Amino acid sequence: MPLTKIIATIGPSIQDYNTLKKIAISGMDCIRINTAHASIESVALIAGMRKKIEKETGKVVSIMIDLKGEELRILTKDGDVEIKEGMEYTITDSSFKNSRLAFNVGKAIDAANSGDIIVAMDGRVSLEVKTRTGNSLKVTAKTDGVIKNMGRLNIPGRYVPLASITERDRQFLQAGIDNAVEYCAMSFVQTSAQINELHDIIMSMKGQMKVIAKIETRKALDNISEIVSVSDVIMVARGDLGVEVPLSEVGMAQKEIIRAAHRRGVPTIVATQILESMVNSESPTRAEVSDITNAILDNADSLMLSEETAIGKYPEEAVKTLVRIASYVEGIVVHFPGPEDYLGNRVTFSISKATRVISDEVESDAIVVLTRTGNTARMVSAVRPSMKIIAVVKERVIAGFTTLLRGVTPIILDSEISDSVNLNEIISFIREKGMIKPGERIVVTSGIPEMVFGGTTEVKVVTVGDVIGRGFATGTDINGTMTRAPDYSGEIIIATDSPDIDMLKGKKGVIFEKQFRREDIDRLKSLNMTFVGGTVFFRKVKNGESVSIDVETGVIYK
Repeated sequence: MPLTKIIATIGPSIQDYNTLKKIAISGMDCIRINTAHASIESVALIAGMRKKIEKETGKVVSIMIDLKGEELRILTKDGDVEIKEGMEYTITDSSFKNSRLAFNVGKAIDAANSGDIIVAMDGRVSLEVKTRTGNSLKVTAKTDGVIKNMGRLNIPGRYVPLASITERDRQFLQAGIDNAVEYCAMSFVQTSAQINELHDIIMSMKGQMKVIAKIETRKALDNISEIVSVSDVIMVARGDLGVEVPLSEVGMAQKEIIRAAHRRGVPTIVATQILESMVNSESPTRAEVSDITNAILDNADSLMLSEETAIGKYPEEAVKTLVRIASYVEGIVVHFPGPEDYLGNRVTFSISKATRVISDEVESDAIVVLTRTGNTARMVSAVRPSMKIIAVVKERVIAGFTTLLRGVTPIILDSEISDSVNLNEIISFIREKGMIKPGERIVVTSGIPEMVFGGTTEVKVVTVGDVIGRGFATGTDINGTMTRAPDYSGEIIIATDSPDIDMLKGKKGVIFEKQFRREDIDRLKSLNMTFVGGTVFFRKVKNGESVSIDVETGVIYK
C-alpha cells in the first residue's frame, strides 16, 4: 500500500458489509460519514461493520463524522426562480416580504455590503449587491441561471456569524463518542475560536475525538495559521473554497494551506472532485491523474473520495486507482521534504528529524515508533521519511488516531503485554504480525528506558532477528549455514585459530572468535569474503545453523 492515506465516503454504493470490506482491503484507511446524507442511527451500524472488518482483516480503519453545521442557503417562494442577467431582484430574510428570494440566516443580510458578489447554486448564479435597506438587499444579476429552494449560498470575503455546531451536530457527536469514532470534521470554519469551541464540546461529552478543520471559506484562508495551531487535522475542501475564491487561485491556496499545516506537523487532507469522472466511468481523466499527483507532491497526507464511493458506479476501482497513482508517485519521488520552518515542539521535531536522517543513512526497511499518545508517530510522519512507519501503541483508540498520518501503520500490543515490555519483545511481536522480517534493518524511536511509551528521547538501529553474536565485520551482508572449524562443510566458518585458507575457498565468510590477525586479513582479502573479528557469541551455536551477518552493525543473527 502507498504511504498516502485514502478516505472513502460511505453511501449507497458501499454501505453493505462485503463491499465496505473490499474497499478497506483495496486501500481505504478511513470511512467518512457525511451527516448531510446520513442518519444518527447509521453511526452505530457503520462502527459495527468497522469492528468486524478489523477483526477479519487485522487492518485498523478509522471513522470520520463530517458535521454539517449551520449552512448558508438561499430560499425561494413558490418554486424555482429564473434569473436574468442585468435584472434587479430583492433578497429578504425568511419573511419573504415583497420578494421571492430570501436568506435562511437573517444575519447574512447584515454581513453583505454594496459591491459584494453573492454566489448561489454552487457558483452557477452571481448577484451583485447594490443597496441594503433594513432586512433586504437590492441585487443585480451578473449571470443567467435558476435558483432552487435551499440552494448553496456564499458571500465571498464576508464573515457570516453562523452557528458552528447545531443540535443535530451534537447528536452526531454523541453517537460518535458512544461508538469510538476517531475524527469529526467542522464545516465552514472561519476562526480558531470555532475549533476551540468544538474541542470544548467534545471534552464536555467526555470524548476523545480529533478535530478536522475544513478550509472552505476566504476567512479561513486568511486565518489559516491560527486555525492550524488549534486543529488536529486540516482539510483542503476545494468545493466551497472554489466558490469563495476565484478558481484560478484554488491551486495555490491548496499549496498554501498544506504548507501552513506542515510547519506545525499537522496532517492534511485534500478533498473534492479527486476522481469525479469515476462516479460514472471505470477510468479517470488525465487531468484527474495530474491533480492527484500534484496533491501528493504538495505533501498531502490523505486524499478523500466523496461521491466516487458514496454513489459512484465503481467505488472499489476508484480506491484502487488512488493506490496505483500514489504508489507510482512515491516510487519516483522517494524523498519528500519535511517542514522548512517548524513551529511546534523542537525536541520532538529534532528527534524525529534525526530518526529520518539515520533511516536514510542506514537504508532501513522501516521505522518503529513506540508511542503512548500518537504524537511521536505524527511528528515522525511529518518529517517525511521514505520508508514505512510502524506505530506501536497500547490502545485501539490511539491506533485510530494514526490512520490519517502519511506512511504510518498502527499495531496494537496485546493487552497482556505490560508497560515494562522490552524492545526485543516488541520487535518479536511485530515480526509475528508479519510487518517486519528477519534480516531487515529498522530504526526505533522510543521513550526513556524505564517508561518505554513516554516521550521521544531515543533512537536505535536494530537488525531484525534472534541475535546470537556480535563482532567487528568487513565485507558485505551475507547469510548461510554456519559450522565450526575444522568442519568446513558450512557456507560460513567459525575459526578460533588461523583457518585453512584452501578450505575457505568458495565460502561466503569466516567468523573469528578472537581478534583476527593481520596476516589472516591479508590472506582473506584475496578470497573476497566477509569476515567478523573479536566475535562474542551470546549462546552456544550448533553446526548447521542458518545465520545472517549485518556488516554495518557486526550483528550475527539466526
